[in-house]
Amino acid sequence: MKRELYSPLPLLLLALVMSPLLQAAQGPFIELTAEVHVDGFQESSVARCVFGRDSWMMETEGRNWKMTYWFTGTNIIQHLTEKEKFLKDDSTYPKTMSFDSVDGNPGRPVHSTDVFGFLLTPKFFWLAFCSAPTLKHNPHTIYPPYQLWKEHGLVCKGWLEKADVFNDSLGLPKTITLSATNDQPVFRYQVHETTNVLGCNVPLEFSGVQYVAFGTNAWTPELAFKGKVISISPGKEPQIPAEIVKAAQVPGQNWLGDAPRPSVSKEPK
Repeated sequence: MKRELYSPLPLLLLALVMSPLLQAAQGPFIELTAEVHVDGFQESSVARCVFGRDSWMMETEGRNWKMTYWFTGTNIIQHLTEKEKFLKDDSTYPKTMSFDSVDGNPGRPVHSTDVFGFLLTPKFFWLAFCSAPTLKHNPHTIYPPYQLWKEHGLVCKGWLEKADVFNDSLGLPKTITLSATNDQPVFRYQVHETTNVLGCNVPLEFSGVQYVAFGTNAWTPELAFKGKVISISPGKEPQIPAEIVKAAQVPGQNWLGDAPRPSVSKEPK
């Protein structure tokens, strides 16, 4: 009886052929370092971002801490690294937390704290470089970055969102305007300069303004920021360390944004 020997060569060749196709299906990844300056603050904030069509990673640092965020497609994982010990009791503030999210949106509605908490500048980096999964998800909600909008009755009732995105496989925003029900702009974001990396348009310079009601009918800028890219290159898909994935799965580390969302309508195209 003739015996046939199994050879792994066909499977290996298939893997070599399919690997570029699988990478293409996931979309290209881009890595960059950018800085944002907020009016009224002396120092700029710097972040490193790695992002693709369906996932992203963001890393920001303070004097004695580093905060890293990953969006996996189902969750946003947040991990705190202490450069110098400043938390007396780790149990009062878990270093690793996971937030349910189907579109990678760190914003949360009224009565809920945003994923980034009171860290303001990560919201600007997210909007410029990591918001593509959210913008292509239907339905979605883009929130004003400064959380004090949750204290304003007119804005809490909802807003009209008008977003113009780049026509490429990534789909980052060119402009975003959020307007209250009285047509007053609540937040405006725009890109001023771009570059092309792996066939995708990426902002090099961007800015935004958030407004607040002043008096009965007057509105005034409440917050303004400008950002620019310091370095940029093709990147690789972000990998989450196994110990952080394990820590994020611990019961009690998963935070749910289950409060009702404000009414948001999209402007017809």
